[in-house]
Amino acid sequence: MNFKAQPGESFKKVVDTILFDLNQVLSLRREGQRLQSQVQELQQDLLAKVAKVDVISDNQFAKEFRSLAASIKSLSRSIPFTAGINVDAYLDYFVLLKDVRPYHWDGRARKKLLIEAWIWSILLCLVFSSPYAFFGAHCKGVETAWTQIFGAGYLDNWPKPSSQAEDWRVKTVEHLMSQTSRDIVTQGKSDYMLEGLTGSVIEARTFVAGIITGHMEMISSEHDILQIQLIVDKAFALAVQMSLQRSRIQVTYPAVGATFHTEQMLSADEDDDEDMGQGTVAFIINPGLAKWGDAHGKNFDHRYDIVPSLVQLVQKDPGHICGANGQVSPGVAVET
Repeated sequence: MNFKAQPGESFKKVVDTILFDLNQVLSLRREGQRLQSQVQELQQDLLAKVAKVDVISDNQFAKEFRSLAASIKSLSRSIPFTAGINVDAYLDYFVLLKDVRPYHWDGRARKKLLIEAWIWSILLCLVFSSPYAFFGAHCKGVETAWTQIFGAGYLDNWPKPSSQAEDWRVKTVEHLMSQTSRDIVTQGKSDYMLEGLTGSVIEARTFVAGIITGHMEMISSEHDILQIQLIVDKAFALAVQMSLQRSRIQVTYPAVGATFHTEQMLSADEDDDEDMGQGTVAFIINPGLAKWGDAHGKNFDHRYDIVPSLVQLVQKDPGHICGANGQVSPGVAVET
């Protein structure tokens, strides 16, 4: 800035020029401060959104899923059977138990596996059947809308994984969670009146616990209610975490009779040989956990099995079949 007046230039004109330049500098400084403030606000907003996503790693999901499986196994092993009780008669054959031949459950050890598979079947029906199941009956309409908008008929009649379907799911679950709390979903703790969404979640939890408890009471006079409550807590906690991910996380299991698939299944036999790779599924002990897409809500074409389903196999043998009494006769398959 030149403060020296040129020949013939008045002092007032020089002062006016200086003041004009100074105002320009101050204006630019104010504009810079405004832009800096906007940038800071955008950064804070971005950080808030990142924190809200709450991305959970595959390893953490595997850990929590296996923890739930361990609790279910522990309960099934801890129940002493009442003398003369026919366990099969008190457990409905559905989901994991559907199409399983009754002779596969013969013997005390297999009865424990039957209980384990039955408890998982209850959870699959009432907690993991959709991303909204853990909310209870209050959100049945949202579940229906999701499948009507994006179609059904994929795995367990969910919509095919896509950015649009999963984004819609996450936003609706986030909105619903804003009307309740994680403590209510995961622990059943509520200081509110049992109405609306809160009441629906509490009723859903109570119903699941009641179904499991009621059937365990039929089987045995001794059962640990605290173990059952722990299973319910873990299942609901896992369900809400799954539903809030940008990727699709789903509890999965093979069909009875399906060919053994090493990426999606794990055989219950510890001494498997190479021939078991040619086996088929006799029954499912516990389901697995699968994932489509990534943390950004993209790339839904590939399935990745975080935890494989645990299955009991029968080895393919076209020359034999196991009859209802476990005897071998001409037919198709023999359990190993």
